Amino acid sequence: MKLPDRFWSKVNKDGPVPAHAPKLGKCWIWTAHLNNQGYGQFNLNGRLWLPHRLVYFAKHGAPKILGKDVDHLCRTPSCCNPRHLEAVTHAVNCQRGNAGGA
Repeated sequence: MKLPDRFWSKVNKDGPVPAHAPKLGKCWIWTAHLNNQGYGQFNLNGRLWLPHRLVYFAKHGAPKILGKDVDHLCRTPSCCNPRHLEAVTHAVNCQRGNAGGA
């Protein structure tokens, strides 16, 4: 799936490098609307998406994302760099969050 230009116009690919994982490279920061938890929101074809989930879905397809959380390895909720994202079970995502990162 190719994401529309209007999606990418809301992404700053020159974000910070996570201090705990510099090997990940720069975060791609969602610059449009954020919800109260710091996650972006994007309307595509009448459906509201979290941009990081949409990027992961576009890159890996539905089978990889169904029933999974998309964890931010960079610990930045507004990041949508596909190299910073990993589909994991909800339990793993919660464990990582409680431990302060991957």
